[in-house]
Formats: sequence, structure tokens, C-alpha cells
Amino acid sequence: MFFDKKVNKSMEVMNERNRLYLEKMNPDAAKEETSPDELTQIADESDHTEEHEKEYRRLNTEAGFEKGDVPALIISALIVFSPVFLVLIGIMVLAWIFLS
Repeated sequence: MFFDKKVNKSMEVMNERNRLYLEKMNPDAAKEETSPDELTQIADESDHTEEHEKEYRRLNTEAGFEKGDVPALIISALIVFSPVFLVLIGIMVLAWIFLS
């Protein structure tokens, strides 16, 4: 990810604010100390279960193309690649003019 440090820092700040809020709302509750790394590890482990993988595959196979997806893909590909092709053709034309 491009902004890993910023995302991690904002997650730490959010966790700290959440912890302070919960302490403020319920000061008598027993605190369970869990580090952010442990919480991340627990979340990662729960995301990679076999049921999660099956559900992910089922949703992807059922998604398919909708009406208008193929023309949209073609138009977006032309928008992306046309400038590159035009520059390459221009370089070839200039090379042909000056080298012939």
C-alpha cells in the first residue's frame, strides 16, 4: 500500500481515542490489555478462513458482466492506450522522415 505509515498511524490514533472514550464512559470496567498488533493478527486470522474463501469465490463467479460492461471496458482501454500508440506512431513517422 502506498500510505502504510499514515494508515497505521491513523489506526493507532483511532484505537487510542476509542480506548480513552471507553474508559471515560465506563471507568470501573476491567481493562483487557490487547496490543494493536495482536488485534491485527486476530483480524487477519479470521479473514482467511475456508468459509470466507468459498464465499469470496462464489460471489466472484456469480458477478459476471452486466449490460454495458464490455463497451465500457473497450472505451476505457482506448482512452488509456491511444495516447501511447499515437506517440509511438509519431516517433516512427519522424524516424522514417529523417532517416530515409
